Amino acid sequence: MEDLRECDYVVDKNYRIYIVRGYKNKNKILANLVFEPSSKGRYNILFKKNYQKVIDNNIMPCFLKRKNIKFIFKPNKEFSKIYNKIKESKWEEIADFIMRLGVKKDDIGIFGSALLGFDIEKDVDFVVYGIKNYNKIKNNIKKLKNKLVIGNINKNHISYQIKKHGSKFSKKNSFSLMLRNKWASMQINKKILSTIRFVYDKNEVPEDIQIKKGKKIIISGKTFGCWRTNFSPRIFKIITSKREYRVLTYFWIYQSCVRDGQKVRIKGELNKKNNTIYLSKFQHWIKILK
Repeated sequence: MEDLRECDYVVDKNYRIYIVRGYKNKNKILANLVFEPSSKGRYNILFKKNYQKVIDNNIMPCFLKRKNIKFIFKPNKEFSKIYNKIKESKWEEIADFIMRLGVKKDDIGIFGSALLGFDIEKDVDFVVYGIKNYNKIKNNIKKLKNKLVIGNINKNHISYQIKKHGSKFSKKNSFSLMLRNKWASMQINKKILSTIRFVYDKNEVPEDIQIKKGKKIIISGKTFGCWRTNFSPRIFKIITSKREYRVLTYFWIYQSCVRDGQKVRIKGELNKKNNTIYLSKFQHWIKILK
């Protein structure tokens, strides 16, 4: 089977659509269910079916057997096709700006329903591949927003995302503060938010990224190495007065959750063998301390 990466989409034998989360396994992939066939919902021209977007059940990643995968969609392979559909729009301006930074067309993708045969209903999100290209975007995001008159994520969208995605998580999470850290989110107008997602190149994926069993722990410290929270899995490090730990989660809502030097308190499961704290359950949390 074709190699799969984070932000690829796959369709199973029952025509349910999943997004790949980046976990490597010969027989299974880690994925989130995002669309399933329905008598109502949006029409998909590729599969000639109506689909309902999955909200509640897509928060927790699940394992999907590779043998059950029927179709694969890769954001970068579909970029040119969808680029032609967004001509004379703010999304075209964003794509053009990214390419002017030296990001090759093959390293850019379109993320979301537009990739899958649905009409562009609200927004277009982008995928950028590779750490070098990540740095190009990070170093120039302010220029992009200023030049194209785009804002940062606004309060209404923060509230919307907390209500939509955060309801199942512990209320101890500082989601309001964490979502403000989403520097790659671009508020095009009051209602439309586009985001750039980042995906590792094949040789850049960190080692030992499988969720393992651990013992419950609550710990406080200062964060560093937070740039990896922009990729999947979300990874950063925390240092206490005694030692440092790696923190790892596959929950989508923790993208860009913390910045270097922030004081945080975390509840998760510590695996002592690899010194990693896993945020893998809804009762786990990150609290940013002021």
